[in-house]
Amino acid sequence: MTARGLTTRTTIAGVLGAGLVASALSGCVFAGGNTTVTAPAEVSPTTSAATPGTTPTTPATAKATTGSTAGSTAGSTAGSAAGTRLPLATDARFTALPTFGVTVDPAWQVVIFDKDGVNQFKHANGCQLTTMQNRLSAGTASDQAETDAQIAAAQKEFTGRAPEAQFKVSADPLPLTLGIAGKDSIDFAALLVRYTNKDTKTEWGSVIAIRAMPKVGSRMIVNLSCPTTAMNAALPVLEKVHVLGS
Repeated sequence: MTARGLTTRTTIAGVLGAGLVASALSGCVFAGGNTTVTAPAEVSPTTSAATPGTTPTTPATAKATTGSTAGSTAGSTAGSAAGTRLPLATDARFTALPTFGVTVDPAWQVVIFDKDGVNQFKHANGCQLTTMQNRLSAGTASDQAETDAQIAAAQKEFTGRAPEAQFKVSADPLPLTLGIAGKDSIDFAALLVRYTNKDTKTEWGSVIAIRAMPKVGSRMIVNLSCPTTAMNAALPVLEKVHVLGS
């Protein structure tokens, strides 16, 4: 895997796509079959996993546009050299609360725009892309430890709403573009979920990507949810999600 961010479609596919067709992520719940993945040991997060309606990162708010990338190029490296990757093992050092910028084509309709830190887009194939940015209680925990705790909390919360859901924590982090230029990236942990949509009674999957930054006081979440038959084709939209900060 490269260390230069999301410059091609193969980066996202390399982390998640192959697993969704039953190769790279052994036992991935999107791969078909009835594999049940054991939940990770419970870890206590600083705060619960974010859902729409939680306290947003104000005054910095998300920016989302259709057809163009929104936001500022300020701080595109967030303390890292140009063309590098910010891993979970390295704590982020943003001087202001980071925000999301999203570039989507007209096939993705804006459903929610910049409401309480939430942006949501919907595709005609049923897929939904949601970004959430929220304040996180300041603490001394590392990004890796707090992100792991947030992933565990997200799984617990999801299980409460869909007890039949199956989970897989991606062995590899999901690199999202850092800044506008597209040279840098920042790693998010990724939780893969397979469940039955209660409205359509069909099988769906979600990719829930989380980065918690206690020293910055920020938690960022991206959720791509699709009918399982549409997930592979929808994965490249994650390359259009940018983390913006200074």
